[in-house]
Amino acid sequence: MISDPEDKVNDLQQQKTAEFHKIILKLNEVLKALEAFSENYDKKFNVSKLAQYLNLSSNQTDEIIMLVLYFQELFKTVLNHHQLKKSIINHNIYFVLEKELNNIPLPQEFTINLSERKIFSDFIYTFKHIQRGKGFNLNEPNTELLKNLAELRKNHPYLFKQNGKNLIYPSEAGLKLGDLILSYNKSSKKLTTLGLESTKVIFKDNV
Repeated sequence: MISDPEDKVNDLQQQKTAEFHKIILKLNEVLKALEAFSENYDKKFNVSKLAQYLNLSSNQTDEIIMLVLYFQELFKTVLNHHQLKKSIINHNIYFVLEKELNNIPLPQEFTINLSERKIFSDFIYTFKHIQRGKGFNLNEPNTELLKNLAELRKNHPYLFKQNGKNLIYPSEAGLKLGDLILSYNKSSKKLTTLGLESTKVIFKDNV
């Protein structure tokens, strides 16, 4: 029986699609694994062990490492202070950049009370582990956290940033502060002051 050339083409295309899907899944596993650094910046990440688990060759491992480090450099330099977005225009898919708004400098000193500390730590935890980097829409305050965030942002705008679609994110300084607070929450240490860049953050016990 003579095979249909079109069937061969379809089979080859399916094989390529399957291989590409496997590569994307493995890359996604590597990126997700980097979340292990959350609140644990002194951690040593065992790339060799992960590569073995994902059945990656030595060359594949090196290529993925180079790609991840390139992404890091790209977002620190070219895409700094911008949000990379997917946009569909006239049935074509584009990458577009939206400038991050409200990059307000930190004051020399500010105070956070116990209630604000709890709200902000909930915000950072939700942003990192539940939203996984997605913004919060304060125009739809349908949860207690969103209602509280709107007030917290008024009091401490430098801890937040906003993109062109009115989604709220933690600022770079806010993310650092949130990580520090989450770290202290796990310990029994009393939190009174913290150094955040050149800013002194004072924590009050009263709500």
